[in-house]
Amino acid sequence: MDSSWIADMYNWHIPAAGGPPLLIAPFWDDLDPNATDSSGSVCYWYDSSNDRFIVEYSHIQHIHDPTNPTPSELQTFEIILFDPIAYPTASGDGEIIFQYQDITNDDIWHNYSTVGIENKEHTIGLEYSFDNIYGPGAAVLANNRAIKFTTDPPDTFPGIEENGQMSMTEPLLAVYPNPSRKIVKINFSKELSAKAIVLKIYDVAGRSIKTFKLPTAYPLLPTSLSWDGTNDLGQKIPTGIYFLHLKADELNIIEKIILMK
Repeated sequence: MDSSWIADMYNWHIPAAGGPPLLIAPFWDDLDPNATDSSGSVCYWYDSSNDRFIVEYSHIQHIHDPTNPTPSELQTFEIILFDPIAYPTASGDGEIIFQYQDITNDDIWHNYSTVGIENKEHTIGLEYSFDNIYGPGAAVLANNRAIKFTTDPPDTFPGIEENGQMSMTEPLLAVYPNPSRKIVKINFSKELSAKAIVLKIYDVAGRSIKTFKLPTAYPLLPTSLSWDGTNDLGQKIPTGIYFLHLKADELNIIEKIILMK
């Protein structure tokens, strides 16, 4: 990131030569933390334990009508920048998330708001919304909504098929303790047998976090494994929800794992 001499509140299409370079725009519009006593602040926090940098516009006054500036609703939203080393992507670029707590996109005087990102040269950009116009399939800005910018393909999480013919007295796969603060124990049933067995852990975005190397059939399969909350690079992963996926031939079993600090 860099500094910019541009201080004009007017928003434009993305890419926009009239905006600052390296633009990250969760809500590009006229926002003034000093407009009234009730207006809040722009805050930032480097979350070093989870390798994230967060910028929050907390209860910031929204200004309408450039001919007669009128303070309107208070807006609260944030930008989360993820370290690409801790959160690797296919291209090596860092992921960005916009999160909206209290948002009202109703400033008709300033072409509503602009939402999106843009490169340094103002030549490439990804526009999510401008002048209350959205791309096909895009959800409108609303409270409790999040928008994620990533170079990874969507929906890489494996599908789940129910096997109604299965009958067992014990589960083929058991995970405990769950939630866990330290070590997760993964137990396998003696009934599990297959030509090929693959065990992986995914995050909620569908990215593969951890792959366990296993023998191909139960006689050689360990009765249990332990997972210490690290990825394939040996790095500790953040608190959150993860999914354990066991694939044994045509059988798919999914178990949700909750990691806590």
